Amino acid sequence: MNNPRNANNNVNSKANQGKRPSRAPNTTEKPIEMSPELRKYEKRKAAQRKMVLNNIRRVVIIMAVVIAISATIAFFVISCVNDILAIHVSPKRDVEVSVVITENMGTDDVIDALSDAGVINNAWFCKLAAKIIGYSDEGYIPRTYDFKPSMGLENMLNEIKDKTSDTAKTVTLTFPEGYTVDQIIAMLVENNVCSRENFISAMTATDFSKDFDFLESLTKVESRYMLLEGFLFPDTYEFYIGEDPESVIKKFLGNFDRKWTDSYSELAEARGMTVDQIIKLASIVEKEAVGADMPVVGSILFNRIDANMRLECDSTSIYMRNNLAGLSEEDIAAYDALYDTYSCYSLPVGAICNPGIDAIDAVLNAPDTGYYYFIHDRNNEFHVAKSLSEQEYNIRTYGLAQ
Repeated sequence: MNNPRNANNNVNSKANQGKRPSRAPNTTEKPIEMSPELRKYEKRKAAQRKMVLNNIRRVVIIMAVVIAISATIAFFVISCVNDILAIHVSPKRDVEVSVVITENMGTDDVIDALSDAGVINNAWFCKLAAKIIGYSDEGYIPRTYDFKPSMGLENMLNEIKDKTSDTAKTVTLTFPEGYTVDQIIAMLVENNVCSRENFISAMTATDFSKDFDFLESLTKVESRYMLLEGFLFPDTYEFYIGEDPESVIKKFLGNFDRKWTDSYSELAEARGMTVDQIIKLASIVEKEAVGADMPVVGSILFNRIDANMRLECDSTSIYMRNNLAGLSEEDIAAYDALYDTYSCYSLPVGAICNPGIDAIDAVLNAPDTGYYYFIHDRNNEFHVAKSLSEQEYNIRTYGLAQ
């Protein structure tokens, strides 16, 4: 009987005939080395792939830069053209602002002012365009204008230059000697030159001493009722309707600067006094005396100062009464202590009016006298005295006693 195991063995033997016997894997066999030619080929392929990637990267970067530059140029060109023609201005940006145009401004100065105010974006382009269009530097009307970016540069410049508009109308005003700043402002407001608020704001916020060095002598500027009281020289002036307050003030100060000569400075220095101190005294003389009395009143004020006496001039008290209505009692008391010469032994903190040339001359050229008192009687006759007893006699004699 055949053995099944042997049968299987025979089958397997027959099946395996003609085949190579299998070999166990050799774990120590070395990897097949790449030929030099193949290595060079692979390096070339890797270099080519890298170069392609780099080229693609460069193209992408260049395209991005070109797009960014094109967008920037387009935005810039649109912005420049928009400044001139105001083709499209966003509602958020189209806000009305005030632009101050002062005297002697040229086209470039005006465009700088418009740029500073924010109604145009590209000042240099607008200047170039204005030159191409042919705008001259003459004829700009000094005043405060209200502009929006949507007006465009051409409309703004044309409005500032338009001599036929109401803004070009002028008014001639004469301010008498002894007018106060309040009275000057009232006349300016009445004739539509500027508003009280804008005038006072310009007077207090602008440092005019940069242009007028005589203002450097002012002291205690924060304590004065009206900072430039005494220096708005009384005279006849021509103003534009709606003129910029800073320009208005500079006209007054420029006139004072011309009137205050080098000889005046020498006379003030000889007395050991500043411009401000001379003007304070001159403002009192302007209010206390008339005509030929002025030099004598100036002399009396100097005599009282030298004797350490109060000036006791009614005009300083009147100045406060006329100007402080509506202020708190605390403010009135503070100003009284600074201005009322019945209260203090010194000059008032500031002038009490704007004196004319006669009053300034009277102080600078005051004669030497022995007088310490004066009065004007009911007929406006002038009487002087060397002592208090003489003063009391004059008061009784000329009917001024209470």
